Amino acid sequence: MKTNANGDSLWSRTFGGSQADECYAVRQTTDGGYVLVGHTSSFGAGSLDIWVVKTDSNGSGLWNRTYGGGGSEQCGSIRQTTDGGYILGGRTSIGAGNGDYWMVKISANGDSLWSRTFGGSNIDEGGNIQQTAEGGYIFGGYTQSFGMGGSDFWLVKTNENGDSLWSRVYGGTQDDACTFVQQTADGGYVWAGYTCSIGAGGYDFWLVKTEPDTSTLCGTLTGMISAANSPYAVICDLLIPAGDTLVIEPGVVLNFMGPYKFEVRGTLLAIGTEEDSIVFSTEQIGTPRWRGLRFGDSTSTGSRIVYCRIEKGYATGTNPDASGGGIFCWNGASPFFANCSIWGNYASDGGGGIYCGYYASPTFLNCTISGDTAGNAGGGIACYALATPNFVDCEISGNRAINEGGGVYLLDRSPASFNRCIILGNHAGQGGGIKTQDSAPLLTNCTISHNTAVSQGGAMYCYYLASPQLRNSIVSFSGGTVAIYWNATATAPVFSDFYGNAGGNFGGTVPPGLGQIVTTNRNGDPCDVYNNIFLNPKFVNAGVGNYHLTGNSPCIDAGDPAMFDPDCTPSDMGAFYFYHLAQPENLVAFPQYPHIRLNWSIVDSTECGFPSPIQSYVIFFEQDLTEDWDFLAATEDTFYVHENVLRFPPPAPLSQYYYVIASDIEIGTLNFLIQPGMSRQQVERILRER
Repeated sequence: MKTNANGDSLWSRTFGGSQADECYAVRQTTDGGYVLVGHTSSFGAGSLDIWVVKTDSNGSGLWNRTYGGGGSEQCGSIRQTTDGGYILGGRTSIGAGNGDYWMVKISANGDSLWSRTFGGSNIDEGGNIQQTAEGGYIFGGYTQSFGMGGSDFWLVKTNENGDSLWSRVYGGTQDDACTFVQQTADGGYVWAGYTCSIGAGGYDFWLVKTEPDTSTLCGTLTGMISAANSPYAVICDLLIPAGDTLVIEPGVVLNFMGPYKFEVRGTLLAIGTEEDSIVFSTEQIGTPRWRGLRFGDSTSTGSRIVYCRIEKGYATGTNPDASGGGIFCWNGASPFFANCSIWGNYASDGGGGIYCGYYASPTFLNCTISGDTAGNAGGGIACYALATPNFVDCEISGNRAINEGGGVYLLDRSPASFNRCIILGNHAGQGGGIKTQDSAPLLTNCTISHNTAVSQGGAMYCYYLASPQLRNSIVSFSGGTVAIYWNATATAPVFSDFYGNAGGNFGGTVPPGLGQIVTTNRNGDPCDVYNNIFLNPKFVNAGVGNYHLTGNSPCIDAGDPAMFDPDCTPSDMGAFYFYHLAQPENLVAFPQYPHIRLNWSIVDSTECGFPSPIQSYVIFFEQDLTEDWDFLAATEDTFYVHENVLRFPPPAPLSQYYYVIASDIEIGTLNFLIQPGMSRQQVERILRER
């Protein structure tokens, strides 16, 4: 029916046959006529076929065409394209499942040019289609094959030939469907439909505006998230299904726009770089905020999260949702984290930064867990139910828990391992640095300093069968109460230093002989029967956060004699071992020729407690020992000739120092991993990760 501007009927037309024929969309065409689309049971090859009718400006039929096979095809959307033809968006019963998106491109005369189907094993129905500014197509509807609920928004973006460029699923655990999609003037998209997952209840309008192209994420994710379209706005829960893998490129920023979680049941490969980290965060202030990375019910052991920032997560509600503000690991999940920052997260129950439970065994290498808060226990980290996380070279600092374990809380036989970690400036009601209950964590070469508690255990509170294995560590400057408090007999710390703890070193049921000076250690310093000392560790400058040891620290070479530092000297106490530097006398003066030859003797690696055979050597140099060592070269031999070592810019220093690390990595791999200009810390980090 055609009306005037006042709605008065000007003319009407009918089209059809002896069976049911229905029209779902009509568009005016560039020639002033009209094109109608729907389905027909009167004509065509199957029970239902798409039917397109083209008319002139008076509604008189010019041509009509049916499209379909022996099944059922329906169409609710048609748009004229820039070439004068048309694009149809609907559904076909011929495809991968009970129904699939069906896109059909036809000419100006209605001749079929090509068609494409998109879908999975269940029902997927296209509802609306539009040509985009670059000549491709955006197709919206709903899917029951992918996503988290009964049905979810499904957007498919194609090129001009109908080949898929990307697809996105959006929705929650209930029914959600897209009925309209429109490209906006800024190159983004606006999607409209209904939702039962989000809103006040029942069915609600759902209107979503996105940045240009792929800058919005929601629902099921696989494949790759590209840095080219970053930052991304996350507008609902994200899911990597079991068996699927998602790769996130360096430099990607995911900005969560509400209380949405990122659930990983498959494999997440979020591998950033030192220059281009990957960010999981939110710009929202207050609550609710995003719900963190959640690894659980996963058989995948391959997730790797490297150089990532995981910030401002907020876990609340009933457990497990109330635990793990930044990271939640459950049910055997074992992701690997390296060089990550877990900062500013909150959990109303346990694990403001990280929660590990029920046999979870993640690894954290060179990560910083700081500024996190728990409403109950484990401001930085909480571990329950036989979880076995491993923390190496990590900093756990400035975290808070209302009740227990400001930095770390361990419960229910969770033997977490901490190696060369610094646990600094945390606070709680009990156990400012650590509270362990019915657990036996391993703490080796850790520095536990400046932690505070309201009641007991400024550094550590040991409760009910807790048996922490504290070795080669420094416990210093705890505030408020005794540094370590036991409420039951437990294992004594060994080869450790206790100093400057305001309320005393030990309290409660102290292991027999602990803290009683009876002998001297191998450095000649007084110690107890467990080889613990009680001397100033002589940090470089604890006031500015430098907890390295000075050259006259009593903690140097005072650790367990059965263990060795990376420089092959007896183990030191604390998280940062002291580098023993030998100044080669034969290099003090300039040699006669403009090059020097370095050589060194081979030391059997087993003498240092490392059974792997030496494959290569990494050489560093420094001029006056005031800066960090710089990478020079790698070699398989025990000598190296450096042609340019004496060609210094004026004023020339009178000496040059070299530092050599033995490695079990083959020289070819080593040269691929290490690049010119890297510092010693960067290289050592690479060697540890390998």
